[in-house]
Amino acid sequence: MEKDIVRANDLAQKSCSKWNKNSMTRLLYRKGYQDIANRYWQSIECQERVNLYKSGYHTIDTYPWPYSDPKFANWAENNEPDCSTLVLDKSGFVVKSAASYCAYKIFEATGRWPQKKTTHGFDEVKDWVQFLKEAGYDHLVDCPCYNYEFVGVSQSAVVWFEHIHAGLIEYSTYQNKKYIYSTANSSDFIWVEIT
Repeated sequence: MEKDIVRANDLAQKSCSKWNKNSMTRLLYRKGYQDIANRYWQSIECQERVNLYKSGYHTIDTYPWPYSDPKFANWAENNEPDCSTLVLDKSGFVVKSAASYCAYKIFEATGRWPQKKTTHGFDEVKDWVQFLKEAGYDHLVDCPCYNYEFVGVSQSAVVWFEHIHAGLIEYSTYQNKKYIYSTANSSDFIWVEIT
């Protein structure tokens, strides 16, 4: 796996303007590491994890390798156009962020990565209700329920609904580039149904 993470990081670095000034080849390198993540997602190992997750083991992180690997894109993030070091998923969000994780969970649930329809950046989590609306998800509910998929949006977080237990919402997300599984009150978030 060490050789594979070196290759994935090489592609990721070459997709960034800090290390590659050619915008055309940056797109090719970005597609390269995204294809690695897609191949992993299609692998037996990943699908076994996803199936285990879907059977009720909601604390399992199904975010695909290499995105979930602590060694992947572990450099300081910079968003300056000529010196960017941001590594993006297929929805255009920085990997290992809550936005990228939730975009992936939408893909996992629907088979489609949600896409931005406007030039608005949607970098801040507070913009996610608008992002989801533009991606075709505009059904808001007060409290998520079983047998449906939901994204929760607050002023400071984007989370994936997992379960309701003892009156609390259990959710998963990424925070500080790490997977977390936690609880909150339903009223802490605006809930958007993913169908």
